[in-house]
Amino acid sequence: MKQQTTIKKIINIDSRFRENFNDSASSDFTVKLNYPLSGVLSMRLDQIEVPNSWYNISKKIGNNKIKIMMNNIDYEFLLNDGMYSYGEVKEALENSMSNGRKFSSLFTFDIDEYSNKITISSKSNLKLTINFGNNERTLGWFIGYKKKLYENASTYTAENMFNDTNNRYFYLVINDFNTNINDYIIGNLKDYYINDNIIARISVIDTKYNIISNFNNDSHGTQTRVYTSRSNIDKLHIKLLDEYGQVLDLNGLDISFTLEFQLFVK
Repeated sequence: MKQQTTIKKIINIDSRFRENFNDSASSDFTVKLNYPLSGVLSMRLDQIEVPNSWYNISKKIGNNKIKIMMNNIDYEFLLNDGMYSYGEVKEALENSMSNGRKFSSLFTFDIDEYSNKITISSKSNLKLTINFGNNERTLGWFIGYKKKLYENASTYTAENMFNDTNNRYFYLVINDFNTNINDYIIGNLKDYYINDNIIARISVIDTKYNIISNFNNDSHGTQTRVYTSRSNIDKLHIKLLDEYGQVLDLNGLDISFTLEFQLFVK
């Protein structure tokens, strides 16, 4: 009688080789396995390389503008999409225009070197109404202001410290088109949760434009996906989701990772 054993296979996935390259994103794509797998017992993330290339301020996120009313005149100042530090936010905002006026001609935008908190003030000491918008990803939230609306004062200091990091981690989601699995990682958000096919939570520890490279095991944010019966895999749908469960925009740069599979063999 032959002994039943398992073997290990490691498959490299690179978003450059995805299906429908021109009509898909490197953070949301489908890849066909030209080496299809049968008798799969488990899958886990082995290594991953992701470029830290997403913007921390963008129109898509909804945090690229600030609305200020002063002396019954409404101003809306816009920032271009990009990855900003404090100094870059300050420079871009001070040079932005609304109603023919520069931000810097009407208001000040400064950070306290000890508290690391932003203060926005009227240069003329007139009362301001600042409107950052409704969601928790506004420019105000990004620079430390917790409320959506500030009224009846000429100066406002942010409640929180300025922090130019808008993604401390992200989720790797892999749909292998099998249903005989259990979800181990659950992202608990404010009003709902995400759990479908998350195989890893990756911490962002590298600075902008660097490659985030992780060597993972079951104690570092990734879990082995165990199948309740032997499975066949010939296609994968890959997603990278940010802290809010939205697909990360890597601005065209590609990702790669390796998956380790345990296969049943007779």
